[in-house]
Amino acid sequence: MRPTLWTQIRRFLLTHSPERIRLGFERRSMRVLLRRLEERFRPQLEAAKAKARETGDRTAVDQIESEWRFLASEISDTLREMDTSQLLRRARKHDVDVPREIPPDDPFQREHGDWVFGDFGNSYLNAYAFNDLDRAVKQREREHEKYIRERWQFWIGITATVFGLALSAYNVFVSSKSVAALRKDIDEIRRAEGQKVNKGRN
Repeated sequence: MRPTLWTQIRRFLLTHSPERIRLGFERRSMRVLLRRLEERFRPQLEAAKAKARETGDRTAVDQIESEWRFLASEISDTLREMDTSQLLRRARKHDVDVPREIPPDDPFQREHGDWVFGDFGNSYLNAYAFNDLDRAVKQREREHEKYIRERWQFWIGITATVFGLALSAYNVFVSSKSVAALRKDIDEIRRAEGQKVNKGRN
């Protein structure tokens, strides 16, 4: 079913709010940085792999992969943390239960429960928990949009009914006045004709 005009306007306002625009720019900038890292390290890695096939020494390959992974993880962890924060705001707005963030006892443990704790102090939901929460939030948002749509349809129906009744009452009022005026005109015509007849007899 095609979304109503109100739903389309609401979605536009939600997706074009200043906060979302700012986050969108930040995400875009970070993805650009990830692409630049790939453009920088990919040729080096391919050359190192080619050399490793000849010499059998993968030391250079491991070093390049480790450096690439380390630099990219800071950006990717920040992106995942931003996505998680936005999802949590949507969930709390619609009273959806969110997984509790409990830091692990071991500071070197990256995952604990539904959360991942990055090397740079970032924390975000793991893929399974994120997808489950995202589905629950989308379902609640659909229910909320349905409720808003039905409420608007209800009040539009009430307004249309009241307007229709008022218009009908006005038409009845105008018609009754027209009938009364027509009867008055007929009575005057009859009186005028009666006066003419009486004058003719006299």
